Amino acid sequence: MEKFDVALGLALFVSIILTAQIVNLVADAGFETLRYVVWILGYGGAVVVAWYVWIRPLDIRAPGRDDETVWGTDDAANETADSE
Repeated sequence: MEKFDVALGLALFVSIILTAQIVNLVADAGFETLRYVVWILGYGGAVVVAWYVWIRPLDIRAPGRDDETVWGTDDAANETADSE
């Protein structure tokens, strides 16, 4: 695990805790509508950041018909197996 991943995970964790604290403070002050806005923006922002940084860059796709080696095997290993 890289330092960047740890730092991002910690930042998301803090953003979730900070959002919860702000929601509670706003609710205690009596601003119910603002409470929901803070909740949506805080947690929604954390989800969007997690998607943008961690999930979006992943290459999740099925192999195409033109892909010869799906599992990344060596050509030399295939040649020796075919010759036997």
